[in-house]
Amino acid sequence: MRAKRTPLFALLLLLLSFYASVSYRYGDPGWRLRFHEAEARSPYKLTDLSILNRTILHIKEKYVDPSRVDERAMIAAALKEVEGTVAELLVDIEGDEAAPEALTLRIGATTRRFELKKIRNLWHLAFTLKDIFKFMQGELRHHRKIEDIEYAAINGVLSTLDPHSVLLKPEDYREMKMSTRGKFGGLGIVIGAREDKLTIINPIPDTPASKAGLRTGDQIVRIGMDSTVNMSLSEAVDLMRGPPGTDVTIWVLREGWSKPRKYKLTRDDIRVKSVHHKALKGGVGLVRIKNFQNTTASELAAALRALSGPRPSKPKRGAPFKPRGLILDLRGNPGGLLDQAILVSNLFIESGAIVTTVGSGDKIREPKMATAKGTEPHYPIVVLTDALSASASEIVAGALRNHQRALLLGQQTFGKGSVQVIFDNKDDSALKLTIAQYLTPGDQSIQSIGVAPHIQAQSVTIEADRSDLFALHDEYQEKKLKGHLKQRESKSEKKIVHEKPNFYITYIEEESESKEKEEKPDALIEDFEVKLAAQLILAAESGDIGAMMQAAEAIIPKARAERAALISERLKTLGVDWRSGSNPKAPKIKVKASLEGGGEVLAGEPVKLKLTIKNLTAHPLYHLYAETASDNGALDGEEILIGHLPAKEEITLTRSIKTAKSAITRRDDLDVRFKLPKALGADGATRGEEIATARLSVSVRERPQPRFALQIYLDDALGDGDGVLRMGEEAEIVVRVKNEGAHPSEAILATLQNDRENETREINLKRGRIKGAPLGPGEAGVYRFHIQAKAGPPPDQPLSFFVSVIDTEIRAATYTQIHLHPQGPKAGRAGRWGLAPKQGRAFKLYGLLGDRRPVGEAEAIEADYKIGEWYRVKAEGIYAWARTDEVKIQRGEAIKPTARLLGDADYLGPPVITFKRPDWETKRAKIKLKGEARAPYQLMDLLIFANQKKIAFAPGEGGQRIEFEQEVDLKPGTNLISIIAREGEQTSTRERIIIYRR
Repeated sequence: MRAKRTPLFALLLLLLSFYASVSYRYGDPGWRLRFHEAEARSPYKLTDLSILNRTILHIKEKYVDPSRVDERAMIAAALKEVEGTVAELLVDIEGDEAAPEALTLRIGATTRRFELKKIRNLWHLAFTLKDIFKFMQGELRHHRKIEDIEYAAINGVLSTLDPHSVLLKPEDYREMKMSTRGKFGGLGIVIGAREDKLTIINPIPDTPASKAGLRTGDQIVRIGMDSTVNMSLSEAVDLMRGPPGTDVTIWVLREGWSKPRKYKLTRDDIRVKSVHHKALKGGVGLVRIKNFQNTTASELAAALRALSGPRPSKPKRGAPFKPRGLILDLRGNPGGLLDQAILVSNLFIESGAIVTTVGSGDKIREPKMATAKGTEPHYPIVVLTDALSASASEIVAGALRNHQRALLLGQQTFGKGSVQVIFDNKDDSALKLTIAQYLTPGDQSIQSIGVAPHIQAQSVTIEADRSDLFALHDEYQEKKLKGHLKQRESKSEKKIVHEKPNFYITYIEEESESKEKEEKPDALIEDFEVKLAAQLILAAESGDIGAMMQAAEAIIPKARAERAALISERLKTLGVDWRSGSNPKAPKIKVKASLEGGGEVLAGEPVKLKLTIKNLTAHPLYHLYAETASDNGALDGEEILIGHLPAKEEITLTRSIKTAKSAITRRDDLDVRFKLPKALGADGATRGEEIATARLSVSVRERPQPRFALQIYLDDALGDGDGVLRMGEEAEIVVRVKNEGAHPSEAILATLQNDRENETREINLKRGRIKGAPLGPGEAGVYRFHIQAKAGPPPDQPLSFFVSVIDTEIRAATYTQIHLHPQGPKAGRAGRWGLAPKQGRAFKLYGLLGDRRPVGEAEAIEADYKIGEWYRVKAEGIYAWARTDEVKIQRGEAIKPTARLLGDADYLGPPVITFKRPDWETKRAKIKLKGEARAPYQLMDLLIFANQKKIAFAPGEGGQRIEFEQEVDLKPGTNLISIIAREGEQTSTRERIIIYRR
C-alpha cells in the first residue's frame, strides 16, 4: 500500500533510533561501490579480521536465538554485502542462499571457488572468511578502503540474525551515545531544511541560541567561514557542536532584514529534553516522551510535579487531586534505554512485574519489579500510541495496559520486543547484538505483534485525487522488517493473548494540523486524539480501568458517529454517496474496466481508468470501494471510493492515476479489486472482502531525455584576475551546460557541493545552487558558482567538489567531480614559454589547474606562468592550463598562437550506453544484452545488475570504450536490469530496463 500521511523521515528516524533501542550498556553508552586507484591503498590487513572474530565470539555466547545461527547462510550473506561494496568483485552462490554449497569469487580474470559444505560452526566460518579475504586482498587492484570490506562482511553475517543486530561504524556509534546521554556541547537549536535553506526549527529555551534572541524561521547563512549553501544538516550540526566554553560565529537572515546579522555565541552543555508537558483545561496534564534517554525518568517526575502543584502529605481517599488525569503521549517514540522505561513505568505501578527479559531457551529470566515508593496517585491515565511507538515505549504502554493502570488510545505499536546489548570495539565501532526478548506483565510477548490500544483511533486522508479510508496503515511495523524475530512462545502454561481493540474510531486529520505538526515538531498540539483522551479522563469517575472503559462506552459511539458524519460530508463534496446500511450476504456485481488510449501513456501523463459497475442483487450495496494492485508502485494501492449502489443499478466513473515524468518504459498488469467491508458499525472493521476483480494491462513509455554536457573553468575576476585561485581570494567556477540530447529539458537545477572528505573546508561556497531556464536540443546555458578560498596556507591535497546539473522534472542528470588546487601568494613563477604539441597535431587545454577536463586545444600558444607541472595560457579572454607532459617548448622562434577554447567539441557529457533494447515482455527465461559504453574522456568501469544482483563487471583500463555481451536470467514477473557506465566515483550513466516475464 502507498504510504499515506506519515512522512518518510519518520520511518528513517525510527530505524536510525534503533541504534539506541532498548539496550544494556557496557561502558559509556543508493550507492556504495568504491573503486579507487591502487596507489592509495590502505596498509590495513584484511586477513586479521579482529572485529569479525570478536563479533563471532559475542554471537556464540550471547545471541538470543542460537537456532537462527546458520553459518553457511551467514557466509553467503557476508559475501553478498561485500560484493555490494567492492565494484570489481563478482560472487556466485551455488545452491540455495539459505544453505549454499559453495561460493565462486571472480576478480578481474581470476576466479576462486570455496567449498562451504564442511562449515559446521562459527569458527569454521571465520577460517573460511579469512581464506576468502586472503584471496581478495591479493587480487584487488582498485579498492582503497579495505577496512570497509570487513565492516560489510560483519553486517552481512548479522543480517541473517535479525534487523536490529548490526555493526555500528565509529561515527554512528558516537551519534548513538550522544543521543542516549541527552546532552552535548553546542548552541541549542533544532535545525532543518526549508525551501533549501538551513533554517532554525526551534531554539531550545535557556541555551546560547535562545539567549541571543534567535527565533524559529531564522535562516543560518554562514557558520564560521563556511557558507551553508548546499550544506547538509549533519555538516551544519558538526560545525556548530563543540566543547562547552568555545566560541562559534554564525550569520543569520530573518524575514524583514536586508542582510544577514552576525552572532558570536559561546557553546554550552545543551541538555536535550525528552519530556515536554502542558496543562490542559479541566486539570488534565499532557506529557509527551520523545525518546528514552538517561534523564527521561527524572524529567517526567519534574513534569508531573509542575503539573500537579503542591501535594498534601496525606491526601484524603477519594479526594480530588491535581492533575485530574494524565495523557501520556508516546506517539512516534522510537525507544531508547531499558532502565528509563522501567523507571517511567514504576512511577505509575505499585507492585508486580514491569517487564521480564528472557534469554535463549528461557535459561536467563530477569524480571524487573515495581515498587510502591514514589508511585503516583491513582488518577486516570490515557496513553497515546501509534505504529512508530517502539521498543522502550512499548514496555511502558504494555506495562500500564496489562496492570490495568491506563487506557491506551491510538494504533497498534511497532512490535519490537527484543533487547540489544552494545559491545565496544577497539576501532571505536560497536556491535549491537540482540541478546533477549522482553515480556510485558503476564508473560506476554509483543515481538512482531505490538501492543494493542483499547481504542483504535485512525486518521485518514480524503481528497479529490487520493484517499486511504480502507488502508491497512501498517507500513511501519516490526513484522514488515526482513528477518524479524518471531513472537516468543510461552514456556509457561499461560497462553499468549493477542489483544484486540475494544473500540474503533476513524477521523480526518486536516491538512493544516498535519502541517503544523511537521513545522513545530516540539509543540504540544491538541489534536483529535489528545482532545478525545482529555474527554475520557474528565468523564471517568476514577483511575480504575473499569471506570475508564465506562467513560469510553458513553463517549466513543457518539464520537464515532460524529466523525463518520464528517467523513460522509467530505465525500459528499467529492460526489460520493457514503450513506450507511446493511449489505446482502451474497453480494454480486458485474464490472467492466478499460483504459483510455489503449492503456499506453507517456511518462508523466495520467493513466485514465474507466469503470462500470452494475449491482446484480435486489439489495443496495453500501460503502463499496475498489483498490488497485500492480507490481508498478505508481499504480499500486490506489483507493477508489464508490459508496452506495442501488439494487440492479449501474454506475460509471473515471479515475486518473498519476505517473512520474521520470518513469521508465515498462508494461504491467493492473488489477482493480472491488470490495465490501466485512461489517459496518460497532466493530469498526476497515478491511473488505473482494467480490469482483477486473484485470488490465498498462504500458508506460519513458519520456525522451535531454543529455547535459559540461565545460568547466575558473574565472577569478572577483579577485586578482590572474587565473590562479589563491588562498583568501574570491572567484567563480563557471559551468557551461549544453543539451546534447534530441529532446528539450524542462527545469534545470545546477549545484556545486563540497565533498565531505574536505574536512578542513578551505573553500567556502557563497553561491552553490542555481535554477536555470529549460534548454532545447543544442542550446547552452552558463552557471557561475561563487566561491572563496579561505585565508591561510594552501592545503596539501587537492580539494574535491561535485557539480550536478539535473532536470528536476524528468530527473535526467549529469554529475561530475572536480578538483581545485588553491595556491599560496608566491606559488608559481612568471616567464615566457612557447608551447607546441609533444605528439600529434594539437594538445589539450584544461579549464582548472590540475584537472583533466579539457576546454579546448592548441597547435601553438604562448604560456606566461608555470605552477608545478602546469603552464598557464590565455586565449579568447579565458585562462586555461597545459600539462608539461603533453607539450614541448619552442625556442628561438616567434609563436603564432593557434588555440581554440570552449568549442562544441569540448563539452564533456556523461558516458553514453547504446544497446538493442529487448521487448517489454517475454516468455523466455533468458535474454541477451549486447552493446557498448563510450565516454569522451575515459571509462572507469561498467557494471550490469539484474534484480539488484551484480552479474557483470568490466574495467575501463583507461580507454574510452567498453563493449559488453551478457546473458541475463529472468525470473517470472517483473525484472529490473541496470547497466551502469562510470567515468569516476561521481560521473556515471545508468540505463534501466524493465522486462516482464510471463
